[in-house]
Amino acid sequence: MSILEQIFFYFFLIVFGLAGLILSIYITIKKSRQQPLVCPMNGECDVVTSSRFSKFFGIRVEKIGIGYYAAIVLIYVLHNLIPWLLST
Repeated sequence: MSILEQIFFYFFLIVFGLAGLILSIYITIKKSRQQPLVCPMNGECDVVTSSRFSKFFGIRVEKIGIGYYAAIVLIYVLHNLIPWLLST
């Protein structure tokens, strides 16, 4: 993999990781304030986020998403930052 391909790969991982993190935080905030979610084409997002499938082992799925996407972003940022810090 060339240097340019590696840069694009890590860039997209971080961008999509941040997008997932922001979306998970948005859903968490809306649910905690009991506000309706913005859904495309008159969808019923609130039905999905309040169903019995919205929890996994008693933990809300959006909170699992926050941890997952935060870990992805943190791991890839540190993966690229630590070699740079060690070389200086």
